[in-house]
This record gives sequence, structure tokens and C-alpha cells, in this order.
Amino acid sequence: MTATDQELDAKLTKLNDSLLSQSMKLESLTGEVNVSSERANNAQETLKDLVGQLTQAKADLADAKKRVTTLTSTQKDQASQRAQLADKLATAQAGAQTPEALAKQLDSAQAEYIDLLRQQAETGNALAAAKKDQQVAQNQSAADRARLSELSSRQQAQQETVDQLIGQVAKLTAAVEGARNKAAAAHEKAEAVQRDFADAQDRLNQASTLYQRANSRYETLQELKDDYAGFYSGVRAVLKNKQQLAGVIGAVAELMAVPSQYQQAFDVALGGNLQAVVTTSEQAAKQAITYLKQTRAGARPFCRPR
Repeated sequence: MTATDQELDAKLTKLNDSLLSQSMKLESLTGEVNVSSERANNAQETLKDLVGQLTQAKADLADAKKRVTTLTSTQKDQASQRAQLADKLATAQAGAQTPEALAKQLDSAQAEYIDLLRQQAETGNALAAAKKDQQVAQNQSAADRARLSELSSRQQAQQETVDQLIGQVAKLTAAVEGARNKAAAAHEKAEAVQRDFADAQDRLNQASTLYQRANSRYETLQELKDDYAGFYSGVRAVLKNKQQLAGVIGAVAELMAVPSQYQQAFDVALGGNLQAVVTTSEQAAKQAITYLKQTRAGARPFCRPR
């Protein structure tokens, strides 16, 4: 694995670790949001119940006030009636002519008076109960208002917490998405580098194959050149031993440098003279001919440069 591959793998590992950490944090925050939302919903339900209770308490208080007003008015009426009965009793006592009539009027007035006292007592008890109910309703209303205020503040705080958590979740979601995009880009880059590396490796293998073929051909041609394959036997014998034969330079074919476009024309023009051996002097040519005769390797034309 190359250094680039190792660096990319390290970056990918780091990105994956970061993505995992942020995903776990996102999951935790999502759970907190759900819990806070549930608490806010519960507080909302409790708040609704308290609002209902407060409304009922207000209705009970209004009813108690109405009852107190009615009973107070009834009590005043009964007091007035009692005063009227007392006046009636006094009038009856003053105007009676016989004891029997007086006793009869007195009994009737006393009965009415006692009944009125009973009604007044019942009215007083009812008024006391109504006032007590009014006080209870006032106390309940005050408690409900305090509880309502407390729950409203708590609900507002919980809603703020939920909003903050939602904001954090949104930011973390964006960060996770960014990390995923970076990881995807890094994966794509790694794959591109691996493809480029594979392509380069293929080109290198192809170049290596071509080099091996060319080198093999070169070595073959070099061996043919060193062995002077294709030359006449006499020329090959002289050229292979030119280190021992003083004055032998080489064959015309190997000494000429002809542009490729003119090579065929030169070959046709020179013909067999391409294999003529070039020497530095006539004496050198004679020595080479003597060598050929002694070794019976054959004979070929010689020439020397002017």
C-alpha cells in the first residue's frame, strides 16, 4: 500500500469515527427532545385541567356570591317581617276587647313569630354555609391561579429547552450530513486514486513488457551484430577477428549512417559492396587476405579510405 493510500485510509477512518460519534450524539439529543416534548405535553394537559378547574372555581365563586346576596336579602326581609309581626302583636294586644280574642290573636302572632324565627335561623345557617363556600371558592381560585402561573412558567421553560434541543439537533444533523458528504467525497477520491494507480500499474506493466521485448530484441540484434550474422563467411571471419588484424576498420554496411528514407536506395546502389571490408591501408588488406587464406574462411573485396 502506497503512502497516499495509507493517508486516504487514515482520513477515511477519522471521518468514519467522527460520523459515528456525531450520529450517537444526534441519537442522544433526539431522545432528550422526545422526553422534553413529552414533559411539555404533560404540562400542557395539566395546564388545561387547571384552567378547567379555575373556570369551575370562578363559576362556584359567582354562584356562592349570588347565594350570599340572595340570603342576605332574605334575612333582611325576615327581619322586616319580624318587626311587622311585633307591631301587629302590639296592635292586637292594644285593640283586643276580650281575653279570648286577645289570646287567640296572641297565639296566632306567636306562631307566625316562631315560624319566622325558624326561617331566619335557616336563612342564617344557609348564609353562613354560602359565605364558607364563597371563601373556599376564593381560596381554590387563588391556589389554582398560583398553580396555573407556576405551570405556565414551567411549560415556557420546557418549551425553551425543547426549542434549544431542536436547534442543536438541526445543527448536529447538518454536521452529520456534512461529515457523510466528506466521507463520500473521500471514498470517491480514494477510489479515483486506486483507479489511477491501477491504470498506472497497467501502463507500467505494459511498458515493462514492451521494454522486455525491446531489450530481448536488442540483445538478439546485438548478438547477431557481434556474430555478424548475414555476412559472407570471409567477411564475418575478418570482422570477428579485427582486434587481431591491424588496420581493419569494419564493413561498409556497419560504417555508413544513412537516413531511413534513403536506406533502400543506398542498398540497391552499393549491392554487394555493402559487405566490403574497409582497412586503413593496402598492407592491412593484404594481411587480412593472408589470414583468410590460412584459415580458408573465404575471400571478399577490401577497400581503404582515401
